[in-house]
Amino acid sequence: MERWTIESLGHALRNKTVTIEQVAQSYIDRIMEEDVNGPNAVITLNPLWKEDAALLQAAMDEHSPVLHGIPVLIKDNIDTVAMGNSAGSIALQDVPVEQDAPLVTQLKAAGALILGKTNLSEWANFRSTNSVSGWSSLGGQTRNAVSAEYNPSGSSSGSAAAVFADFAVAAIGTETDGSIVSPAAHNAIIGLKPTVGRVPRTGIIPIAWSQDTAGPMTKTVTDAALLLDVLTSTDAHDPATQLQPKNQGSFTQNCQTDYLRGKRIGYLLPDERFPALVADSFSQVIHQLESAGALCIALEPVPTMVTLQDHEITQMCCEFPEALASYIRTRRPLSAYKNLADFADFNRQHADTVMPLFKQEWFDRCLQMPPTTSQAYHDAQDAIELFRHDLRDLWFKEHDLDAVVTATNGPAWRLDPKFNDSYTGGNSYIAAVSGWPSITVPYTFVEGLPLGALFIAQPWEEAELLGIAFGFEQRVQASEEKP
Repeated sequence: MERWTIESLGHALRNKTVTIEQVAQSYIDRIMEEDVNGPNAVITLNPLWKEDAALLQAAMDEHSPVLHGIPVLIKDNIDTVAMGNSAGSIALQDVPVEQDAPLVTQLKAAGALILGKTNLSEWANFRSTNSVSGWSSLGGQTRNAVSAEYNPSGSSSGSAAAVFADFAVAAIGTETDGSIVSPAAHNAIIGLKPTVGRVPRTGIIPIAWSQDTAGPMTKTVTDAALLLDVLTSTDAHDPATQLQPKNQGSFTQNCQTDYLRGKRIGYLLPDERFPALVADSFSQVIHQLESAGALCIALEPVPTMVTLQDHEITQMCCEFPEALASYIRTRRPLSAYKNLADFADFNRQHADTVMPLFKQEWFDRCLQMPPTTSQAYHDAQDAIELFRHDLRDLWFKEHDLDAVVTATNGPAWRLDPKFNDSYTGGNSYIAAVSGWPSITVPYTFVEGLPLGALFIAQPWEEAELLGIAFGFEQRVQASEEKP
């Protein structure tokens, strides 16, 4: 079976080399044969995939959109009428979904074939401080698709593993902090976290409106750009989307091999949180960028990074109860559980099934937090705004930067529920807390495990970010092809 990309499969479909039904069947067969004993990435299949594929094939012609007939998997915290939406929790598995999330509607309108839903870290990894990434009470444990002995990271664990395992052409993940870029890096794929507000969040089970976003998880940078073209829209129910600049054109516009030439890229070296092997290998990133014509400038951490995590936790913990209650009220009114306290009670009552490996410390903490009208919340927001100011002034303006690059993560850790997650460093928080866009691109394997380079740009600069990431991707691939 060919390892299709959006570009290559679209070309084959338009040339009638293959049909949508044939491609869909091959992916379904692959999932059925390999997923259970492999990554365990897919939590449910679209019961209408055959009918949908046939309808798309009947409508296929040379003028069809680029995404027409492309099989895509969706993270199971995004509303889909045909497959529900669980966030990996058995509490939501039988609660009907009455409307697709807007981003799903957009994908379907562009002709994408929604093949199924992917497993995730339960409640998008915001249930326990001692969680096992990739585990949910509904879907079980997703494993790293590069090496099944290792954790896939989360929370978009299934989306990342499914793309590397080639269970679909691409997948959609979501991120509050690290949940796209971290599993993407650990599974050697591309993960794009857009600017908060670039993609509508209605119909996504939330954590924090200040940081939540959905984004593409793909095999190539160009595919991420093509998906972002489709995912981008405004939404009357999501005020953040109203801030989007108008008429930015296609996000593929800068995907040019020589795009790095003359670019000014700041780099932040891996710190003591990372194993030494990450720092040693990161010199490859700088070398590849400079050899492609970029000017790389060393950066120091901005002062507000020191206390940033405390403010981020306050922001997320204050927003989560309110965001979840609003989601249930507006999107899942038939749920017997109406708010975070109800779901926490459900977990305690079903502890043998829901909490055999870890508890719900984040739920408990959120239930003790003040509302978003409190001074504590506003103080956290003020501190985060100061952090954004530092990023703009001390990094981007002072050095006239086009982007920043740093290590996405350390290598994956071995799966061991007794010891939960054993993080090996990560820098997702820089773009996550600021709400700015970031993209991870794989660049090497160390001891058989992939590492990714994380590129960060200023808000709404996804086209610039994708051009830089594309140039880097092409440089890495060219280096790999040399004897």
